[in-house]
Amino acid sequence: MALKRYKANRKGGFRLIILLFLLVGSGVVASDPATFLGRPLLLLPLLGPIALLLWMYANTHYELEQTTLRYQSGFVRGQLEVWRINQVQVGVTQWTGVKPALAGGGLLITYNRYDEIYLAPADNEALLADLLAINPAILVKR
Repeated sequence: MALKRYKANRKGGFRLIILLFLLVGSGVVASDPATFLGRPLLLLPLLGPIALLLWMYANTHYELEQTTLRYQSGFVRGQLEVWRINQVQVGVTQWTGVKPALAGGGLLITYNRYDEIYLAPADNEALLADLLAINPAILVKR
């Protein structure tokens, strides 16, 4: 199987979080612009989180090559052998744990014995079908 890339689902509250950070940062700067013009390094604590969120938003994706599923979302990246996957829950949302995802309603993948990772591709069914083509023993819960 050649490299196949899956875009992340970008619907949901992640864009709202970015907008909120932009508005709060703009409000802080607008409240006392002379301070920030005189000392531009004071902008770093405001721009750092915004840059991190934009990096995650632009960089989140998933790749499937041969038998390896790779994921990346900002500084969170890794890979997983598809034959290690035991179960996939479809349409769930996980708020804790390893979550290289931008939206809810994704795939909760259980691998090894107790390890989990949450992914939210734009098309859950396409990624799931490709995983099942490699490892038909995966238990799918809907």
